[in-house]
Amino acid sequence: MSASPDADDFLPVPAGPVDESGRIRVGRYAGALDIVRWGYPDGWLAGQFKRALGRKRWFQAGVFDDKRVILVRVIDHGLFGTGIVWVAELDTGRTTLEHRLLGIPLANLVVGPFAGRGADAHVTLPNARLRLGRDPSSTAWHLTAHVPGHALSIELDTRNAPTPVMLVGEPRTGDGVLVQRFVGLEARGTVRVRSEVMPLGPKAQGFLEYGNGFFPRPLAWSTALVAGPPWAFVSDLPTFDVAGQPGSGENTLWDGALPKLLASAHLEGSADTRDPWQVSTSDGALALAFYPRCILTETSGLGSVVSAGSLASQGLGRTMRHAVVAGRFEGTLRTASGVQQVERWGLCEARAFGT
Repeated sequence: MSASPDADDFLPVPAGPVDESGRIRVGRYAGALDIVRWGYPDGWLAGQFKRALGRKRWFQAGVFDDKRVILVRVIDHGLFGTGIVWVAELDTGRTTLEHRLLGIPLANLVVGPFAGRGADAHVTLPNARLRLGRDPSSTAWHLTAHVPGHALSIELDTRNAPTPVMLVGEPRTGDGVLVQRFVGLEARGTVRVRSEVMPLGPKAQGFLEYGNGFFPRPLAWSTALVAGPPWAFVSDLPTFDVAGQPGSGENTLWDGALPKLLASAHLEGSADTRDPWQVSTSDGALALAFYPRCILTETSGLGSVVSAGSLASQGLGRTMRHAVVAGRFEGTLRTASGVQQVERWGLCEARAFGT
């Protein structure tokens, strides 16, 4: 566990997302947890049923390398899992590698409660292996992927990265959600696409997201990640609001090593076209246009896993859709030193559970 109590507008990270009385510690925190556990207030059996109906856990790790974006995602949907490996060229918009793993039995996929040091998320299948781990003594995440004809091996080092941030919300009474975000990670390693081995450039930077919680269905939201420095992240997810500061969620600017809380965000754009997005915050800190270059969409559901009926009434028969749009941000960004005109690579994402 790491924390920075001096970070503006963020609290020091607590010992866990739930306090001793079982209440969810709703808030925004500077730092990250190594282990995320919600406990079983209604007993283990009830907790397992609740997990199957609504819990999701995931890692999403990525790299911006000159004019290339790399992204690996592993999701535990509660009853099954999915994974994806994506490599695309930002300058041309061409996808050079896209491998999807759908409907994975949880015997072959692990995300788990270990969110930082000691993490070992993986997919193990006869024709594919993904792994994201961090040894308890290491400062770096190690990401590997082996899919037919392609492979990658990347380290994402935290040593010179800004302080991560953690958001804990309670979209429904007793149901907690947690998202941790690392940016500015030093990225080292190689990507092999067929017979071509491509080392990452000296300025490659990584990012990582960990999610764990009981997400209501239906739920849809959009996010934007601006690669830095300075890095910025905004989201319009309403269920993550903290009382008294509506809409601000995990909106963050890393102006140097410490995170700064931003006001509520507005994101407008389509994940199905290459039309520009508009991304802004109500305090004027961000006023950006986003020009898409590459689009990745993932749609998965339980239609082939469970039948309709009572399970469908819980939202299980509906689909999950997650679109990632990589491209370029242009506009203004306000830091402590003033307003900057920026041109940065980044991601806009549109996510929907059970809609």
